[in-house]
Amino acid sequence: MDPNDDARVTLEKGAAPPDDPPPAAPAETPVAAVLAGASHGAFALLGVVVAVLGSFAQNWTAGALPIPAVALALLNFALVRGAGWATGSRLGAFVPAAAWVVVTLVLSLKRPEGDLVIGGTVSGYVYIIGGILAAVGGWLATPPARPAGDWLTRGATHVDG
Repeated sequence: MDPNDDARVTLEKGAAPPDDPPPAAPAETPVAAVLAGASHGAFALLGVVVAVLGSFAQNWTAGALPIPAVALALLNFALVRGAGWATGSRLGAFVPAAAWVVVTLVLSLKRPEGDLVIGGTVSGYVYIIGGILAAVGGWLATPPARPAGDWLTRGATHVDG
């Protein structure tokens, strides 16, 4: 072992170095980067499709209850959580959620002619607010790719004393 090697720094003077060095992060290959980008693009497109179809279907009612709007919000949760699970990261969950929110909010704006897709009805509000809460919930339910605080303690070793 080279005495000038800075990679084996411990937090306590004179402590024995750890038996196993921390595992190095796997290097990302160009193919993996392209596949990750393609999967994020596909999930963004899926978020757009769910938002457009949901915006036109949210106003259906079952009696006086906005059951389709609630079901579409739950579908949005499943989409966001599923994307996070498939990609293994919160970024993968954020992409379809962001696409869904942008498209839904654009479709809820009144056009100069006075037309809009998502009206100011109970179903519309349940769809928009419930869908946003479902997207945030799906994002929060996705575990981060690295442990919390890893950016701060990366490379430091823990010494029991």
